[in-house]
Parts: sequence; structure tokens; C-alpha cells
Amino acid sequence: MDPLSVRLSSEEVLEALAEGFAVLDDDGCYVYVNAGAERLIGRAAHELLGRRAMEVFAVADPSSLLTAARHARRTGQPVTLETQARQGPGESWRWFAVRLSPCPGGLAVAFRDISADRQVEERLARLAAQQGAMSRVATAVAGSADAAHLFALVARETAILLGAPYAGVSRFEGADRLVVVGSWSAGQRRHEPGTPIPLVAGGEVERLRRLESPVRFVQTPSPHPEAADLERGYNAYVLAPVRVAEGIWGVVFSPPTRRPPCVTTPSSAWATSRP
Repeated sequence: MDPLSVRLSSEEVLEALAEGFAVLDDDGCYVYVNAGAERLIGRAAHELLGRRAMEVFAVADPSSLLTAARHARRTGQPVTLETQARQGPGESWRWFAVRLSPCPGGLAVAFRDISADRQVEERLARLAAQQGAMSRVATAVAGSADAAHLFALVARETAILLGAPYAGVSRFEGADRLVVVGSWSAGQRRHEPGTPIPLVAGGEVERLRRLESPVRFVQTPSPHPEAADLERGYNAYVLAPVRVAEGIWGVVFSPPTRRPPCVTTPSSAWATSRP
């Protein structure tokens, strides 16, 4: 068979792939991209060829990708990993499954968008965590655990579900304050049971009580110096109402989780990090 025909057939196969496929030289520059790569990266081939990959496709964890690339070069074996990337500033981060395979003069990179799969996995994980939390609380109730233990357990499960460092449960005492009845913390506890929390007129806790729905607020200075961290807005809090037959009994509070900022690597990192 004519070698040129074989080459053309191979390129046609690569172009027909739904997943992205690219070849990078030793400096991490594109020397080939297929149609799938153009679609996933969001740029045409003529905009990519000759440019460093990390200049045009921001990666959330560039160090892991560079480590995988070095390992593939050093061992001569393919490396697979999952990473987040986006087309540019302001674009959403997406999950990709990446396979790096050493080839003469550089690396062959196959990648596909697995964001939908990750979302399903995360939903299933959250559901499993919620079911586990409910099971543990129900088990404690069935075992006639005392109220203090139950409130602490609810706080702990809330923190775990939210990925937060601490959480607490408090009940309303009149219209002007909450009292902590249970809390849990991965480190130093911020609100000991029995701690009174004076409420600020017109504050978020009052709005939660009026609307009977969760609220979130961030560092709202309190006019009352004696108010506890919760009402001052220590960093930020998510507050969820606790309902009983008579109405809103209290609140569950926890700081919201924050995603660490994603960073990109300098354009020269690929070349300077090579073994």
C-alpha cells in the first residue's frame, strides 16, 4: 500500500474522532490538532499551531499536568489523568480526561470533556452523603441519644455535607437572641453550647425568621459590639431555618465553602520544566 495513502487514511481517522487529539513538540507547542481539539479548545487550527498549549488553554492545575508530561517522557509510557481547563478568562471550568503518550519529538495528547460524567458522580456522592447523614441521625434518635448529643451530631453532619470547618445549631429565645445548643468543629470550636447570640434588628437572622427560608450574608458590621461572631458575619455564613409544628424553632449555621482560586502556568513553564 502506498505510504502516502496510509498517512492520509490515518489523518482522516484522527479528524473523525469526537475527542480531541493534538501533538505537542518538545517545547509544548502544537504541531497538529484535529477537529475535535479545535472544538474543545474553542480555536481553529491556524490559531493553535506553533503556540504553546498552556498559552491558549488555561489549566486549573498546571503542575499536575507538567508532572504527568515529564513522567511520560521519562518512562516512555502513556499517562492518564483528569484535570480542569477552560477556553479563556470568564469561561466556565470543565473537566477533561487526558492521555499523554510520548512520541518522537514530543507528546501525543488525547482528551475528552467529562464534565457531564463528573456532575453525575458529584450528585450521586452528595446523595450518598445526605443519606448517610440522615441514617446516622436517625440511628442516634432510635438509640435515645440525649438532646445535646443529637444537636452536636446535626452540626457535625452539616459541616461534613457542606465541606465546612465547623457548624452549629441554635434556638430562638424570644425575638432578640439565639442560643447555641450544639456545635462541631474540625479545629477550635467557635460557638460553645449555651453561647447567647444577640440579634441585630433588621439583620439576616430576622429575615430568615420572617421568610422561613435560608439566607447568606458576608461580613455585615454589627452596631452591637457584644454581638457574637454569627451576627457580625464572621467571614460569611449560610443560615438554614429549623422548623417545628409551632414555626421556626432555630437555625443551623455554617460558613459556606470556598473553591480555591485556579491558577495558570506561565507560558514558559513547559519549556523550563522539561527534564
